[in-house]
Amino acid sequence: MEDNFLSSIFGESEFRPVKKNGITIPHYFVSKDGRILSTKTKKHKILDPKYTQTMEGYKKPHLIGMRVDKREVPELFREYDYGANYTDTDHWKKKKVKRTNKNVRSVQMQYHRVVMEAWKPIDEYPPDRLKDCWNIIPPEAKQFIKECVIIDHEDSDTRNNHVDNLRWCTHLENQHDRKGGKGHRRKKYQKRGQDPRY
Repeated sequence: MEDNFLSSIFGESEFRPVKKNGITIPHYFVSKDGRILSTKTKKHKILDPKYTQTMEGYKKPHLIGMRVDKREVPELFREYDYGANYTDTDHWKKKKVKRTNKNVRSVQMQYHRVVMEAWKPIDEYPPDRLKDCWNIIPPEAKQFIKECVIIDHEDSDTRNNHVDNLRWCTHLENQHDRKGGKGHRRKKYQKRGQDPRY
């Protein structure tokens, strides 16, 4: 989609194609502030995220489901055929759901990962602790990191998916940064040797 078209609808906002593992997903676009645009149908629309809340008040990052035709991006399905047999499960059999197009799959991603893969791909914006050595890390190690790394909301608000509020991090870093509820002050990550609790 041309930038001029997007600008004519959304003013100065800029949208980039959604990517999963570096592969572009057709008909879906994401802005810096986390709005996701679907052009899958004639009536283009911004998808509306809905969040679920845990007993502790934590709002889980929202998942987006994108309908993708395998024939458009076969490389996306080489390792895993997303949702290939979902209509065969008891849940959908009870609802008597039949697949209308055997080539269409539902590919799911979390909103914050959609933003990061489009606006801060890890190869261009590696985690802070790896910035100085990222270019010399072996490809196999990079792939391992990409499969393990997660995304932190710096203000601990999972609804704030602006690219400036997101960063690549480890599970340990994310746990240190997690808020415990209202009034809880976030704690900056420290290496184990520096943190007196370890």
